[in-house]
Amino acid sequence: SANAEKQAIFEVDTVKGTSIEVFNIAGKSLGTIIIGKNTPDNNGNFIRMVGSNDVYNVAGNIGYSFFTDINRWRDKVMMTFDKALATSLTLINKDGKTISMTKADSGNVWNIVAPEKATAKNDQVDGILSGLSRFLAVDFQDTAVADSVSGFAKPELVVTVGFKTGSKKITFGAKRADGKNYAMVDGREQIYLVNDYDVTGFKKELKDLKDTVPAAPATTAKPEKGKK
Repeated sequence: SANAEKQAIFEVDTVKGTSIEVFNIAGKSLGTIIIGKNTPDNNGNFIRMVGSNDVYNVAGNIGYSFFTDINRWRDKVMMTFDKALATSLTLINKDGKTISMTKADSGNVWNIVAPEKATAKNDQVDGILSGLSRFLAVDFQDTAVADSVSGFAKPELVVTVGFKTGSKKITFGAKRADGKNYAMVDGREQIYLVNDYDVTGFKKELKDLKDTVPAAPATTAKPEKGKK
């Protein structure tokens, strides 16, 4: 269309459209486009260059890539690491009970070292490390909240992953009414919001992590042939 009166129909006007201005490396504006609504087949968008009445159908649904929701631009990665490089794992629950585990020098074998010494279930340890190796927040808590409200004064769970070169620590606070928990990562001031079911997945008790190998069944010696 080249009819200016139809710009509102295609949502490429300044009221409903999303304006995208592009600059070169010197800071000079290269022009502004307005992205309008989806095309009827949902496979494209209507767009218009500012200063022109021509409206085009552009394939690829570029409207999804240019959005004004600021949270979608923010980095939600709270923690990332190579789980193969982890050498220790510590869990501290709300009651202050601590479970500490270390990885053996060779092989993928984990051992509980506190509160007692035992072999750990590797699948349980691997599940925790896999979940934390690229852990994403679902939202951000940008307004200040007291530690008594966030739960950081007495966290639901504190997890520390150790490496040869240092460690990473994440603290999970109280659960909110919307099913999200407050969370913080050491070294950052930002308070994040995470799904409660993720926190629940990291909450492990000693019985969950301790690998109990059943004792071999007792055998009765058979008498030699010809003897009673």
